[in-house]
Amino acid sequence: PDSYIRGSFEFKEKVFTLFGVHLSSPIGKVRADARNKQLNSLVEEIQKNNQPMVVIGDFNTTPWSLYFQDFIQKTRLRDTRKGLGIYPTWLAQFPPLSIPIDHSLTSDGIEVGSFSLGTSFGSDHLPIILDFSID
Repeated sequence: PDSYIRGSFEFKEKVFTLFGVHLSSPIGKVRADARNKQLNSLVEEIQKNNQPMVVIGDFNTTPWSLYFQDFIQKTRLRDTRKGLGIYPTWLAQFPPLSIPIDHSLTSDGIEVGSFSLGTSFGSDHLPIILDFSID
């Protein structure tokens, strides 16, 4: 099954693509393999895209994962949290154990104004709030 949705949007005569991502949770080898295949499929779709893009959602992997680092290298996307700190998003109800598995990534042509996390509203994930403009 697809692990993302994609939409193209126009704002002030500028077009960008938004990918909303929710990859499989890597609990056990079968699901971890599925998550890694989903990452590879997403790489292919991103490489086909020629518009500025934002890729955001639950990747079910930390930024330290070799799979995630390989994904970043292949897509040339920028991690909007890089240089700002860890910003853990999952296990919102247990802050000492929280880890960053939700990510927002941008391509060339997208300028990030701010990155932050919202407050918990019943989910075990914290929402990412991204303010950006299209170059």
